Amino acid sequence: MKLNIYDVVFVLPRPSIAYPPGGYIIVYRLAQALNKGGIRTSIIF
Repeated sequence: MKLNIYDVVFVLPRPSIAYPPGGYIIVYRLAQALNKGGIRTSIIF
């Protein structure tokens, strides 16, 4: 069994279908910036 090990995990209440609210956009941008820096991130809904 392979385990996915992440450095940072963001937990959001539900997926946004039409347009992501402001808080979701912040999480997406932060996760992207962390990934570019070599930190493994995950977003869970």
